[in-house]
Amino acid sequence: MNVYSCVDSEADLTDWGIEIPLLYNRPKKIIQHLKSKFGKEVVKEIEWELLSKRDLKLVHTDDYINSLFDQATIDDVIMNIYELKKDDGSFYRFNPKKKIKEFSDLFYHQHAETSGVYYCAKDSFLNNKNNFFLSGGMHHAMTDRGRGFCSLNDQVIAIKKLQFEYGLKSAWVIDLDVHKGDGTAECTKSDKTISTLSIHMQNGWPFDETWKPGPWDISSTVDIAINETEQESYLEKLKDGLNELQKRAPDPSLVFVADGSDPYEKDELDSSRLIKLTKQQMLERDLLVYNFLKELNVPQQWVMAGGYGEFSWEIYAQFLERVIEI
Repeated sequence: MNVYSCVDSEADLTDWGIEIPLLYNRPKKIIQHLKSKFGKEVVKEIEWELLSKRDLKLVHTDDYINSLFDQATIDDVIMNIYELKKDDGSFYRFNPKKKIKEFSDLFYHQHAETSGVYYCAKDSFLNNKNNFFLSGGMHHAMTDRGRGFCSLNDQVIAIKKLQFEYGLKSAWVIDLDVHKGDGTAECTKSDKTISTLSIHMQNGWPFDETWKPGPWDISSTVDIAINETEQESYLEKLKDGLNELQKRAPDPSLVFVADGSDPYEKDELDSSRLIKLTKQQMLERDLLVYNFLKELNVPQQWVMAGGYGEFSWEIYAQFLERVIEI
């Protein structure tokens, strides 16, 4: 596994007054750990440039992308994506007095994140490499909107651009985040070239939305819903799901893995707490997927996805320590 980072893709949310424990220094802690473990720099900065509006519109609607680049609309769009205001108009997990940067700057970081994901995936596909990008995984972004802290569906954008420019035939997206990959399912619902697996909480967000049903109810190719009593069968269910995905969509040309660390029992986001896997279970999860795909001899592109609080970096570090190529 080759590991890449992009300094512009991570943002300190406190600069925008946002009180969500998605810590911008996750990649930095991982990089420091790997350097201490191997005695040298083993993480490379990916070479990238910002994707164009045209690239982003391979997945998202014209109106939505235009709203992200419009100074007159970007504030409302970001407020909705990060769920910073309740129906009664009061703020939620947001302190405007602590906001010192413009919301357009926050979107820049997610634009950079999406661009870095594409260039890392391009390297993985064209050079038949297994890559891990220390960012990405905005799996809640849908064709016509962002939500769940995600403005752009970086994984689907990367796949569509690789199909358009480099002849990528088919791809999988394996989503290990604790929340269902609803945006990815919606973005790919009519695309037979992209197959998806999501293993996630059976209850809680996004299934407790008051406006359900909605696009978040769209099925993945394989959905594995885990309830609170099924922690010990998580790995078995995941293995069965991977085999089912292989039966339904054999021989992918590239596989994305959204390696959310938020099923970890020490995750600090309230809406992540209906699955609580131990640190060892999390390692077994990641190695299960990695080795399954290695057996298929298909290039793997891993991204971070969700992980909240001061311990989330440990989950990525323990996995990369086992699979990194020196």
